[in-house]
Amino acid sequence: MREKRTREIWPGECFRALDRTVFRQPGALWEVQSVHDTADGIPHAVLRRADQASERKSIAVGVLLDRRFYEPAGPE
Repeated sequence: MREKRTREIWPGECFRALDRTVFRQPGALWEVQSVHDTADGIPHAVLRRADQASERKSIAVGVLLDRRFYEPAGPE
């Protein structure tokens, strides 16, 4: 049974990756560009890296909301 999302994600929201670089710098800041459901019904967010606009990725909303991987952040 699939777990239901606890909240909606909206374009313009920002999240910081919780991974650290070799030099212990904070993870990258990502901005939600769009949200859509994939063919299997899993919601995904298309993210744009705040400091490198050409870098984009798609990630499951459940992972984006998981505090082990990302945390909400304000735009820089």
